[in-house]
Amino acid sequence: MKTARIAGIFAAFALAALTAVFALRFSAPAPANAASADAKAVLYNTEGNVTFFRKGVELPAEIDTPLMNGDSFKTGAESEMDITVGGYSGIRLYADGELTLDKVAEITLTFKLKQGRMLISTKKLPSGLTIEIDMPNAIVRTTVSDSQYMVLVHPGAKKPDEARSLVTVRKGRLGVYVKKASASANVIEGTSLDITPEVYLPNPRNATEEEIAWVRKVNQIPVLPPDA
Repeated sequence: MKTARIAGIFAAFALAALTAVFALRFSAPAPANAASADAKAVLYNTEGNVTFFRKGVELPAEIDTPLMNGDSFKTGAESEMDITVGGYSGIRLYADGELTLDKVAEITLTFKLKQGRMLISTKKLPSGLTIEIDMPNAIVRTTVSDSQYMVLVHPGAKKPDEARSLVTVRKGRLGVYVKKASASANVIEGTSLDITPEVYLPNPRNATEEEIAWVRKVNQIPVLPPDA
């Protein structure tokens, strides 16, 4: 397991001293103007029961596996997994989640989240790269470095129109496209967007104390309330 090294991604926002340690793992210089060369998605860590499928075949979830279009994961109870993007950004899928790498292109990485909770930390994105999280009822896009956000897709929906999801921004800002509303919203730092079957227009709101507490717990870093 790589628990110690994962801290270099997910705690770097609060503990700047860890940045140098984490950088040792990814010290090779990046090619200039080559987002595709840097935008590799790699399986970085697994904890507990993580199932990995490629082309419909279950394979061992081996650390450092480069990921391809169509690769998918399921996490069991009390389990989680991490993916790195370009070495300096991380995506964590928590327990009871279902995630597919839906698109790998030169300027876009799209992850399809069917259910579960994810944390995305973009410490440093390759220039020109967009990370998309495609949920049943919304699409989250980020192109900026030094951002951190959580997305949640509640289980149990039988079709996209019945889905409920939540986007909470810890740091930075996000563009969120709400499919049912055919409209977009910018979700800014310290706010959440709760997307329910009844939502027809994006309605950003302040993050609740419960949501802030959750982000604080999983990151083990301080999270300021919106009015701080």
